[in-house]
This record gives sequence, C-alpha cells and structure tokens, in this order.
Amino acid sequence: MTFATHNRGGEITYTHISGFTYEFTITTCTDVGDDAQANRDELFIDYGDGEGDTIPRVSETLLPLDHKKSVYTGQHTYSSPGSYIICMEDPNRNGGIINIYTGGAGNSDDVVFSIQSKLIIDPFAGNSGANNSVVFNDCPCPAQACVGQQYCYNNLAVDIDDDSLSYALVAPFGGELHPTACPYYVSIPAFS
Repeated sequence: MTFATHNRGGEITYTHISGFTYEFTITTCTDVGDDAQANRDELFIDYGDGEGDTIPRVSETLLPLDHKKSVYTGQHTYSSPGSYIICMEDPNRNGGIINIYTGGAGNSDDVVFSIQSKLIIDPFAGNSGANNSVVFNDCPCPAQACVGQQYCYNNLAVDIDDDSLSYALVAPFGGELHPTACPYYVSIPAFS
C-alpha cells in the first residue's frame, strides 16, 4: 500500500479593504481519499513583512476524484507601502510527481508544498490605486495529467482592477520558496 499526503494545488489571492489593510484568501486542493494523511483546519500565512498568522478554514467543498477545495481567510494591515511576497508552506505534496526534484532521494511527497503571491502597495497611489489580486474562477484542482500527453487547463483568471494579465509556467516551489523542478524541467516563455 502506498501513502499519499494531500496537497495537489493552491493559490493566494487578496482584496484591498482600506488603507494598508488587505484580506487574504488561501485556496487549496487536497486529496481526501483513503491514503490522504492530512486535513488542515487552519494554515499559517507569511505576510512578507516579517509577520505571519494562522488563519482558519472558512469553507470546504468535496470534489470528484477524491479531492477537496478548502478556503482560508485572514486580514493583515501593513505598516507602510512596499512590495511583499505572501507565502504559505505546508508539508507535503502528493507522491509520484515526476517534475519535482527530490535531490535524488525520496519522493515528491517528501518535498514541502509552497504557494506565493506578490502584493505591491504603491506609495503614490493612495486608496484610489490600491491593488487587488487576480481572481481565479476555477478551483486550483486540475484533473489528472498524463506523461507525454497534452494537458490543457484554464484557470479562468479575471482581474477586478482591469490590469493586464500574462501567464508563464514556472518551477514549483518547495520550502523557503526554493524551486523544486528537476534539472530537465523546461519552462515555456510567457504569453499574454
């Protein structure tokens, strides 16, 4: 018998509340089958300014193929304008993912699962220029992808500030936001 852990995908989004205060939402897709070993009622979020918090799960939705969408929310007030990397790390991701570099030992489920988002608070724009993140109208729970087969996924991204969006494949992140891709992982250039 094999033992999978739980993390399949996730995202961090944010909404401007007022001043330097934002509401953050972590959405995760996790396995819930017989082999899944974790079910988080709360997650720790690093706000990128030296502060962090444990935020509660506010909803969970069971999905086909033995996985679940969970949503966690919390608010944070920054002390000043700036550029911040918001991050969540949770051990561990699913096993058997072949583009996750394990350093030659173990499996992908031995590698920390990490997601991030970037927030820029413009010192010159004030509240009128406060930024909201892109919103994904599809759960970060893509179906099974197969080696050597074309894989298409539309996250249905929308930006409520009407900012221009572009996409790029990047190496998955592990602990402390270190890329975890195998040496032969190839990233496709961004397109708009």
